[in-house]
Amino acid sequence: MRVLLAVVLPEPLQSTLRSFQAHHRLPPWTPAIPLHITLVEPFDTTDTIEELSERLKRVPGHPFSIRLDGLGRFDNKESVIFAHVVASEALTALAQAARTSLGELVGPPSRPYVPHMTLADSTTRENVDEYLRRLQGESLDYALTCDRFALLQKDADHWDVVAEFPLP
Repeated sequence: MRVLLAVVLPEPLQSTLRSFQAHHRLPPWTPAIPLHITLVEPFDTTDTIEELSERLKRVPGHPFSIRLDGLGRFDNKESVIFAHVVASEALTALAQAARTSLGELVGPPSRPYVPHMTLADSTTRENVDEYLRRLQGESLDYALTCDRFALLQKDADHWDVVAEFPLP
């Protein structure tokens, strides 16, 4: 099965940002996935949800604030538009602790951890240039409290939250 670990944005922020995506005609992720901040990128495993949950329920952490501030882009094989997540020691520590708890299932990260919330699915650089022209003058500035993280599992056409782990 294919899974990932993330901070899933709460309602009403999910709805607010989905409206922002629709208003600006940004291409949604396919397969569909709740808006989130990735902690551990998608990986394949033969472990069960219960086995993964046993590892993840021991991840240390405490509630903390997250702030989305502005827009950005990544240009790798394909390009994406994202909401910038203000750097936070607590968020980075949570991502590191979650990865560590998974051990050999994920191995070391393939690139440095850059917290962000993707707003537009992978597309060409030219398309992202066009989207960013449309977004000129727009700003994003939202705050939320992270009091849990989630395990998401990929189905054929969407990702589902299959377990949540409260931060005490």
